Amino acid sequence: MSKWPTPLVIVPLALCLFYGGYRAVRLAITNDENATVAVTHYTYGQILAGSYKAGSYKEAVLPKDVVSLHFLATLLAKPCVQLLPVDEVTAARIPALLGLALYCWGVWRVVRLFPSPVSQVVIAVVLLSNSYLLDFFSIARGYGLAIGLTMLSLSYLPKAPAVWIAALTPLAHTCFVVFYIAILATIAWLGRRRVRIWVHCLLSTCLMGALYLFWEYKKQWSSAFPHRLPADKPLAVSMMNCLLGLGERDPLCRYMLYLFPMAVVCLGLLATRPRRKLPRLAGWSALVLVSLSGLRGINLTHAQAWRECADVPSVLSALRQVHEQTGGDVMLATSSSKWTVWYYAEHLLGLKLHPWPSEVDLSFLRSYDWLTVYEWKISQTNFHLPPDNPLLPGTTHVLLSMLNRDDQCLLATPPPGGLAQLHFYPASDTTLEMLIAPQHAGAVTFPDGRKYVGEFRRGAANGQGTVVWPNGQKYIGEFRDGTADGQGTARWADGRVQVGRFRNDKAQGQGTCTWPDGRKYMGEFKDGMFHGQGTFTWPDGQTYVGEFREGQFDGTGKLTYPDGRVEDGLWKQGQFQGALH
Repeated sequence: MSKWPTPLVIVPLALCLFYGGYRAVRLAITNDENATVAVTHYTYGQILAGSYKAGSYKEAVLPKDVVSLHFLATLLAKPCVQLLPVDEVTAARIPALLGLALYCWGVWRVVRLFPSPVSQVVIAVVLLSNSYLLDFFSIARGYGLAIGLTMLSLSYLPKAPAVWIAALTPLAHTCFVVFYIAILATIAWLGRRRVRIWVHCLLSTCLMGALYLFWEYKKQWSSAFPHRLPADKPLAVSMMNCLLGLGERDPLCRYMLYLFPMAVVCLGLLATRPRRKLPRLAGWSALVLVSLSGLRGINLTHAQAWRECADVPSVLSALRQVHEQTGGDVMLATSSSKWTVWYYAEHLLGLKLHPWPSEVDLSFLRSYDWLTVYEWKISQTNFHLPPDNPLLPGTTHVLLSMLNRDDQCLLATPPPGGLAQLHFYPASDTTLEMLIAPQHAGAVTFPDGRKYVGEFRRGAANGQGTVVWPNGQKYIGEFRDGTADGQGTARWADGRVQVGRFRNDKAQGQGTCTWPDGRKYMGEFKDGMFHGQGTFTWPDGQTYVGEFREGQFDGTGKLTYPDGRVEDGLWKQGQFQGALH
């Protein structure tokens, strides 16, 4: 092993560092990064306790594994966001760039295993040309830092520092515990034996491959990994996509990126060490194949696993122009980039989150000043929308990804009235479509069984409509942001009928309430209770006229009994206190 590699290795290392740094500054924020960036606005105590609440982007509905899986990267991102004079997305990506620096350091060290300057440069190029792996050095997640530590640990095999560095990889990303176990087992087994370095690399690679397969097929024991591979894609295909730099959307296959540097080192040793020509030829051929395949995805515009997020800022700028030209609200349906759209709605357009009732699920639908954005596939399931018209009533635009199978089906069978393409964005391979005849009224069924028929706006009941509950309760009248608001009639399950004004699903102001047994109240309401001046009558002729408070006689009032007796005076919590003097 030479002490220093050829200086020519500096060229691919410098290009890789520039590539990662440029993309960290220029790439649009991805869906997964939203959680990491949002966490940096909490205290360390809240981060460690997992205390998050729903609201705007900074109080996002966050996955529970944001900190547990990406622990070290999340903790490092917080001071970067708070202290560095750059935008918060770039600052949150600093730990990933640190991972890139560690990765390049590891490459500089590991190429010393190879005898000639040519082989050193080739191995360095192959290790630095996997575009899918390089994606994770430019986004605010724990993968980049973990992969950098992996490469650096590998460069120290079979010495003790390899174990100490490998011990940090599970902190950067929990699933890299597989790498740590493999390194620990390899050194414990072969550490005192005089074997060649390629034996260590080969054994570690085999151990990690076996552990990864075990992890994949036995992951049911841990509720922290709920993801599943698509049934139509074999595991071997997903693994090969990662190793060849072709990209893989499933998180479980990202976890095995630790195999890539070890596999390349093994191929390099196979290409340079054996005396026979056939193994050497096979090794070089494999290295060329891996390098050419990985270079195919090199770009400055998008991350492969989140390609559909690349043009979201441009999409929102186009929607702002639509709003300014028409003066109307815009309701956008998307399938996979909702978090990125929400982020730029607040940070690029400067929109404020519209206040919603507590029962509205903010994990798939959010409404801003003039913009509403929702994930149409989830809303179709939640609201039991028909397959031939899966969009919520009131939808005006759809962002379709050509990489998404569901979006392609929606484009093939468009909603009633059809779609018209406004823009095509090549970087993300998405199109912005406009509904030719948007429907502002429709029928939806909520998860709790409620059925609503009427006008929709901002993704909720707005205007005239009717809602029926499973227990027979019914409301007919005006709605605002999903709640009864305005003039309406409510029929309760016990037979009561209430007519008047409502606000936030409760009677407010003047109204009338009648019971099946003949009781009747006419007067003022507040928060659904009798409050203010009113008249209550019974079927037997008993009548109370006067003041109410929180549903009880309270204040001055007059109660007339059927036998002619009268109690006229001051009342307190339903009890007569005496006549006024």
